[in-house]
Amino acid sequence: MRRAGRYRVQVRTAFRQVPLPHLDDIPMAAPNYSFEKRQRELAKKKKKEEKDAKKRAERDAARTDAGPEDAPADTPE
Repeated sequence: MRRAGRYRVQVRTAFRQVPLPHLDDIPMAAPNYSFEKRQRELAKKKKKEEKDAKKRAERDAARTDAGPEDAPADTPE
């Protein structure tokens, strides 16, 4: 105890230990299934677009490689 003016004031120097709640007592957040489904759909769509772009690039490359050979020559007959 310490005196502050004419009143006695009790000073505590140690912190109280508060018991932590058990994990069973803490409510868990509900899963957001619609968000998870939307993320899966977006990932699937992105993968499909990448696959289509790759196929398109291969077709274009094959078309440009085969194009000059199949084209008629501009030689006078």
